[in-house]
Formats: sequence, C-alpha cells, structure tokens
Amino acid sequence: PSVIESVSAHYGYSTRTDLDNNGKVGEVAVNHGDATISARLPLDQNTLFTFGVDYSVNSLDRAAGTPLPSQLSSVALDLGVKHKFSDEWGGSLSVSPGFYGDSQSFNSDSFTAPVRLLATFKQSDTLGWIFGGEYDAFADMAFVPVVILNWQADAQWMFSLGFPRSSIRYQATDKLTLRTEASSERTSYRINDNPAPAPLPNLGHTYLDYREIRVGVGADYAL
Repeated sequence: PSVIESVSAHYGYSTRTDLDNNGKVGEVAVNHGDATISARLPLDQNTLFTFGVDYSVNSLDRAAGTPLPSQLSSVALDLGVKHKFSDEWGGSLSVSPGFYGDSQSFNSDSFTAPVRLLATFKQSDTLGWIFGGEYDAFADMAFVPVVILNWQADAQWMFSLGFPRSSIRYQATDKLTLRTEASSERTSYRINDNPAPAPLPNLGHTYLDYREIRVGVGADYAL
C-alpha cells in the first residue's frame, strides 16, 4: 500500500583482449559498475507506477593507440507504468531519459530516452509469455524484439526461455534457489570527443554500441 524502495549495485570485470576492426587495432579491458535506486507506487488496484535513478560506468583499460574513449557512462531516470488489463493480459511501458556519453562531462548531444514496451499473457497457471521490444535512437539497431516464455514445470523447476534473457531455476530447499542464466545487455553512447589517434578515422560525433553477453550460474538464499 506504500512506496517500496530498493537499492542495488553491481561490478564486473573483463580481462584485456584484442579489439578488431578488419584486423587488430588495439587491446582493451573493461571495468563495469552500476548503481540503481528504485521505488514503486500503486496508483490503483491494477496500475503500478515505477521510478528511480540509474548510474552506470564502463572504464576502458586500453593499450596505447587503441581507438576507444577512456570511459563510457550514463545517468538516467527510470520511469514506468505497469497495468493489469485482465486475469490473462498485462502490459508495461518504461522510458529511461538521461545522458549517455563518453565522459562525465555530458552535453545536449548525449541526451536520449530509450523506451521498452512489453505485453504479458498468462496462458495457464504454469505457462506465461512476455513479448514486445526496446527502442534506442543511439543504437545501430534501434529496435530489438523481446520474447520470453515462462514455464513452471513443477514446484521445484522454473524455466524462463527467450531473448534477451533466459534462466533455469531449481528450488533446492525452502530458502535456497539454484540457477543458471544467459543474458544479452546493450547500451549505446554518444562519442563527442575523438579518441582515435592519427591515422585512424575521426570517431568524434559518432555513436558507440556497448554489448555484453553473459552465461553463468548462481544461488539465492533467503535469510
């Protein structure tokens, strides 16, 4: 019946590897960090308003001469509405207006507002669908579809299969859940300054797509 708040933070590191562009043009490692503060507020029995702030930074550890900026960062609002239309159908619309750029000194060219529109369909008590798409004006592929099948096979096994995220969960005990996951994340940034030394092409006033694909295992324990 009231605002429910949450705070989360993540860190990830990828070791230095070759950067290719019709051949090797450098080496780069990535330090990724993000933090989110979010809340939700019921508007009525079937409608939920969500809001928050998200900050993300990718520090790029580059070999000398690598044509990439030293940092990709973003700061944005997370605004959304979820609505239940019937016992079977629901939907959500979210937008993340903010600055997505190659440094902490953002300008108006770094402003954009990625949008996600999703519909949910409950086919049965154990089977449901999520489908829709994401739109980002900065991205090379501006629109990306979202299709996910959720299947509760039994009391212990839960399958979530699709794009951009899939997972298999096993309820080992009342408090312990084991899981394996695969996910694809994307963020696109405006490059204002030219990070490429001569004679490489001038990359200033262009856009850079950051893509991350992860496969892993994990465990959740309820204290």
